[in-house]
Amino acid sequence: MSAPVVRLDAESIEAVARRTTELLREDDPKPLGPALMTVAEVSSRLGRSADWVREHREELSVRVIGTGERPRLLFPREAVEALARTRKAAAPPTTTRAARLRARPPADLLPIRGERGA
Repeated sequence: MSAPVVRLDAESIEAVARRTTELLREDDPKPLGPALMTVAEVSSRLGRSADWVREHREELSVRVIGTGERPRLLFPREAVEALARTRKAAAPPTTTRAARLRARPPADLLPIRGERGA
């Protein structure tokens, strides 16, 4: 005896997927990774330079650890993720100098002595 075939419409499939996601979140409510991120991690996550992260540290709810000349800066993951969501469309990507140079239109060069153009 074989089991009957059950067919689900798109709405039912969507409901099952939504409920599965809810159950998975209930089982593991903590975010991935540690709650605090370093300058390098924030820089990588936001696609910005480390200098940019340091300049915007207050906006990122920085936590300063230590009192020396270069104290450690840690940022709450929640604040970084919130900023990533709000700036996603507005933030221009950080480009390297080499990429900017490659993007320039080619320049007309001067002829080399002794050679004549056609």
